Order: sequence, then structure tokens, then C-alpha cells
Amino acid sequence: MKLNIRLLIGVILLAVFLAPLSRSAAETRATVGAPNVFSYQVPAGWKLRYDQGEKYPSATDVKDEVIMGNISVDMETQAGALNEWFKNSLAKQKAQYSSQYAHFNPHIGNPTPFVTTTGTKGFRVVIRLTVGEEDIVYVFYYFAGNSNVKILVTCFSAPEDADHYAPLFDAAMKTFVAH
Repeated sequence: MKLNIRLLIGVILLAVFLAPLSRSAAETRATVGAPNVFSYQVPAGWKLRYDQGEKYPSATDVKDEVIMGNISVDMETQAGALNEWFKNSLAKQKAQYSSQYAHFNPHIGNPTPFVTTTGTKGFRVVIRLTVGEEDIVYVFYYFAGNSNVKILVTCFSAPEDADHYAPLFDAAMKTFVAH
């Protein structure tokens, strides 16, 4: 009888001490990054997808085999300040949308400064497109890394889900670190 009570108390204590460990493991989020370049935490519950030809995995929220939200990263080496690169990159995108993608009825929002929790400074721009019958909302984040590395993070969702995904994109980008 004493052995059963001790065993029961031991099991309860073990469960009490292991419960926080299992909860923290379940809450652990994946990290996307490149050593000595950048990293960010993927929203909880999202999966990593490796597309052919892409250097870094995309973070995706998939429901019924349809991508509902996506975060991808592109980099280039470009001399100069982030502000200069950002303005040039956005001007090129505006020109491209106006000429090649005018039939998508692009709406490019006003750029806003964006600062991560670690102090990495960047810019955020929202672009809305209509592709056929489908509307798409893109949120672009521009950051600078070391050695003239410039980083463009592209996030997208359907407009009807934009209010749901915008805070998830912002939260993921708040964890962004340029190394």
C-alpha cells in the first residue's frame, strides 16, 4: 500500500515537473535563416516548404492543401544605405506593376518604417493585386544585413484574410535579426 502511494505521488510530481517542458516544446517555433546573414521565427503552427530554385525555405500556413499565408526571403548584394536601396527597389516594383502588371490593378500603399524587437530597422509596404478572379495582398519588408547585403521579405495572403495574417507577418518580422 505504501509503495502504491509513493508511486502515485512520484507520478504526480513527475507530471507536474514535465508539463511545462512538454508545453514549451509544443510552443517552439521553427526558425528560418542563413548563418551570419539573417534569421526570424516562423509563426506557430506554420510549416516550412522548400521550393525548387529557392535558397531559403518559405514559411507557409496551409489549410485543405491551399496556401493561405506565406513568408519568403530574397537577398541581393547592393552597395549603399538601406534607405537608398529601398527607394530604388520600390521604384522598380512600381514601374514593373504599372507596365507589366497594370491589368492586375495594383495598389501600392505608403511605405512605413519598421523596427524589430532587436532594433533592426527596415521598411514595410503593402501591395494589393487582382490576378484573374483572385485578390492577393503582399506585405514587403526591407532590411539591410552586413557587407552590403539587402534583404526583401515577401509575405502574402488573400485580402479577405489580410486582417488575420497582417499581425502574424508583423510578429514574425519583429523577430527578424540581420546578423
